[in-house]
Amino acid sequence: MKANIAKYGKNILTEGISGKPGEETIEHLTRQMAKGGAIAFGGSLIGKMLGFGFSIMLGRVLGASGYGLYALGMSITGIAQSIAPLGLNQGVIRFCSIYKGKEDKTKVKGTFLSAIGISGAFSILVTFILFFSSDRIASSFFNESSLSWILKIFALSIPFSVITSIMASFTQSFKRIDYQQGISILRQLFNIILVGIAFIIGFRLKGAVYGFLIAGMLATIIALYFTYKIFPEILLTLRPNFNEFKGLLGFSLPMVFVSLLYFLMLKTDRIMLGIFRDVRDVGIYSAAANITLQLSIIHTALVTIFMPIIADIYNRQAFSEVKKLYNSIKRWSSYGTACIILPVIFYPKIFMSIYGNEFLDGCKVLILLSLVYIVGAITGPTGALLQMTGKQNIEFLNGFLIIISNILFNYFLIPIYGYLGAAVATLLAISFLNVIQVLEIHRFFKFHPFDFVHIKFISIIVIVFIVSIIINIFISLDLKLLFFLLIMSLFITYGYKNLNKEDKTLWKGIKRKFLSIVL
Repeated sequence: MKANIAKYGKNILTEGISGKPGEETIEHLTRQMAKGGAIAFGGSLIGKMLGFGFSIMLGRVLGASGYGLYALGMSITGIAQSIAPLGLNQGVIRFCSIYKGKEDKTKVKGTFLSAIGISGAFSILVTFILFFSSDRIASSFFNESSLSWILKIFALSIPFSVITSIMASFTQSFKRIDYQQGISILRQLFNIILVGIAFIIGFRLKGAVYGFLIAGMLATIIALYFTYKIFPEILLTLRPNFNEFKGLLGFSLPMVFVSLLYFLMLKTDRIMLGIFRDVRDVGIYSAAANITLQLSIIHTALVTIFMPIIADIYNRQAFSEVKKLYNSIKRWSSYGTACIILPVIFYPKIFMSIYGNEFLDGCKVLILLSLVYIVGAITGPTGALLQMTGKQNIEFLNGFLIIISNILFNYFLIPIYGYLGAAVATLLAISFLNVIQVLEIHRFFKFHPFDFVHIKFISIIVIVFIVSIIINIFISLDLKLLFFLLIMSLFITYGYKNLNKEDKTLWKGIKRKFLSIVL
């Protein structure tokens, strides 16, 4: 083990760090996490602000019913977009990270070209199927004839979205999180500008739908430019090596079902609300879901840089570092998400009113969906660890089991409780998934996230949630602010006192890198 770690440390260390090989490795990796995490956090923050602002604009201009149609169209199209890449976006992250670590440019190029060619061709087929079946889907499943043309336009965006996702994954495999985030940010910026212009001119739903299509085309051009910048060999005479083609497909194809099942797990609620209820309910639920989506910013940023690093070090058999990095992600995502979730739990009406008074009925949905993200944060990057260490078949089985559970939960709860039942179904399904993944990680890697300090933190989260419910019912607005500030201070103090060596290195690196970006 020491030999493997020493070899790895020799290959990746670019800074003069003293100490034992294992210590050098984890310190360097923590600095990598800090650098990539700061960039990913900054990019995610900008991206989520843009996405959130865009969803608010849609909600206010289109109203609950129009916004519900848009969200329903996006959810249905998202199923096709989950299938179309054939899992090759995840395969690119894993295999290009490994081949880059080995400095084998021919295999890097072969992997990338294989992924682009296969996913691009298949995405065109998926587009064709969705385009010509849109009338039947709209009328037979949702009884909404106006949904048909929306699905047709969204279908045309699928090849562009797929190609862009492959190239974004390629930049991520090179740990160029700035480029990966840049693609996402520019995509959303194009969308806001184009749709905003359409709204000003007088177009409403059509402006939103066509703006999405054109923004996707522009994002593909940007992604191609970034790909060329980090790997000019894409367009040079370097001969690609396709010998690992079978390994790439063997890893990626199960990921098709993993991606699809994960997407369905997140969107089943909206789709089934559209089947059992009406588009207004879908609109209110989608507004609450978009607000809570912002709560994942810290967890998503850390997992983004965690994935290529963990694929590389696991391939090099530096197994002791896997646990340390996993625990760092778990702690930071837990504390960060808990601090972000507090305002939402204490002031749900304020957040829902951002979309307009028509959306205020979704306050309870907002609170329940907020818990989904804290559950994911406290268990750590379970899915990412399984995927990047070759356990993609296990993840497929996880996804299949959870989507069946989610469908059943929604089937029984939505007809009775409406969008509140959909929120409960999502919370139950996500919690069940995380429990299963934690057990699998303990089985395969012999560790779990629940040390004594983390159990204390989870207990605090439970108490805070119960207290917040009581405060919302019985306490006045002024006293509520006092309780909110007190609990937020306790959270920050608790997190600071429990920092370990890796946490302090990570925090210093994030501050330094984030300040360098801002200033």
